[in-house]
Amino acid sequence: NRWYVCLCYNQPKPTTEPGDGTAVLSPGRRVPWRIRMKGKTWRFGGTGQFIAERRRTLLKQRLGRQENYRYAARSTKGHGGKRAMQALFALSRGWKDFCRTMDQTLAAEIVKACQDHGIGCLIVRKPNTARSWSRLLASAGRTEGYEKTSGWDWTRSVAVLNSTAEKQGMSVVVKPVAANRVIE
Repeated sequence: NRWYVCLCYNQPKPTTEPGDGTAVLSPGRRVPWRIRMKGKTWRFGGTGQFIAERRRTLLKQRLGRQENYRYAARSTKGHGGKRAMQALFALSRGWKDFCRTMDQTLAAEIVKACQDHGIGCLIVRKPNTARSWSRLLASAGRTEGYEKTSGWDWTRSVAVLNSTAEKQGMSVVVKPVAANRVIE
């Protein structure tokens, strides 16, 4: 004879108080994000090659469909234009959705790492307009002649990071990168 026991237990979540440490987060040139805390540097987002691949794929599809529609017969150009352009809008939304998902994923990873290391304040170095194109998130997979078609929204990235950190009781301070400051 065999006896089976079904045991259920609701374990309370451990309360994690934000620590008193400070970390500095900055977008990297060779990796998506770099964070400096407690004398060490961590990289988040891998090598960023998947970002370049995704950007190139979406841009190639979008440009190909634009070209196909541009050379359509005149009789079909005036009718059904909205329907014909829906695919282009879907590709544009695809890039925005990808950026939003990346921001949420990276923000969760960064906040978790900060919690694990007792960090209570996160300083985010936001690149200014002149320097933003030298960062990997903005430049990976860029196609010659189409640099501004698929940029990275730094403001949204910081907002997502800020809301994720606030949910965990951390404070976020945003500081723009100075014009003469070089960050790797």
